[in-house]
Amino acid sequence: WNLRFQEIMDTLGSFGIVSTYEERIGANIALINLFQDFLNAAKTYGRTILSEVCLPEEKKTIKPVTRELGGIAGGEKYIVHNILFKLAVGSNDLFQGDDAIAAKVAGHDLKGLVNYFNCNIKGLHYPMMVLLDYHGYRLLCQSILPIDKNTLRYGSQDQGMTVFNLDVELNLKMSEAADKLNLMSRDVKGITIHSAVDLEGHLGSDGRHYLCDFSRSMPPEPPAGISKVRLSHLYRMLRPEFIVLQDEKLSPDAFSRFLKESQNSFNLNVQV
Repeated sequence: WNLRFQEIMDTLGSFGIVSTYEERIGANIALINLFQDFLNAAKTYGRTILSEVCLPEEKKTIKPVTRELGGIAGGEKYIVHNILFKLAVGSNDLFQGDDAIAAKVAGHDLKGLVNYFNCNIKGLHYPMMVLLDYHGYRLLCQSILPIDKNTLRYGSQDQGMTVFNLDVELNLKMSEAADKLNLMSRDVKGITIHSAVDLEGHLGSDGRHYLCDFSRSMPPEPPAGISKVRLSHLYRMLRPEFIVLQDEKLSPDAFSRFLKESQNSFNLNVQV
């Protein structure tokens, strides 16, 4: 899925004034057909996963791979037909067991991807992604990227314990995206970050820069006066249309523990 998607996107990005109408139409048709195939595959396997969600693991047709992949916030994970499925449930004591909140976080992952994709930053690449709602559950389905824990060049994959910004080119691209989204750049443990700390930037095995984990792309609403469910900064987000209208840039990490060691955490929260 990913190789074909990136090839088509590279083709679309290469078109200029000399490109013919037929070439443009052909590339767009190829993209539509690819997404239709991806959507059909996600629906086919997603329905099986959700239909068997209450079965014990040994009786499931598609076995979870959560232990192999790690991570809790993304929910139970499955891989089939080169698609990663994340089951959005409030288990493991996250969100006080509220599946509706977990579904919102998954929704923000897709919205965050769209926000960064629409920045149209040349050289930034993204996975294919769809949301599947079925039988009262939500699945986030995305194409497998050529990345692993060793390809991380930007952000954090361990809840902010270690933070990276190792790639000069990727750093410039993330700074450009932050300017377009009106997001604040700040230092985290001495490392300059232009997004939410846990948004990951990777240098894939194919030499492309990939972004993933977009659920906290936008600054959250202030927690005062809203439901007291903990971790509300993970699912009550400000709209990007509102963020770009502000005179000051805002931090996506406001009201989160990622500001715990920041000397100006109070000011960053007040700005939001």
